[in-house]
Amino acid sequence: MTAFTAHDDDPTRQRCLDLGFDLYLSKPASREEVMAVLRGRQPAPVRQPAAIEPALVALVPQFPASRLQLARKLAGAAAQGERETIRTTAHQLAGSLAMYGFAEASRASMELERAAPAGELQDLQGRCAALVELLAQALPASKA
Repeated sequence: MTAFTAHDDDPTRQRCLDLGFDLYLSKPASREEVMAVLRGRQPAPVRQPAAIEPALVALVPQFPASRLQLARKLAGAAAQGERETIRTTAHQLAGSLAMYGFAEASRASMELERAAPAGELQDLQGRCAALVELLAQALPASKA
């Protein structure tokens, strides 16, 4: 039995294991992590891909541009001090980027989501700019 939760902390993980779960997976999760759990294996950490798999681009050709557009929306919200937009957009990015294997960008998005309510705006702006740059470097390569 697998616990699949949005809580990624040691006490929650231990509680789930104490309750009899064999495996623990926190959201957002990559396809590889979900598939490992479905096969009854503990998921291995997924590295950031250099580009999206060509087969996935063929299935969802607008994905690269849409994620970059969302990241730019996030940066615009940070520039305007729109904390709720930062939080909700970062949440949206975290889940979708994880599913496509962009672990580093997904993690950065989750951190932005958590920091949005009370974080220093200048810090949030810097994090948003770094996320845009990270995605700009990785996503255009998928168009080849």
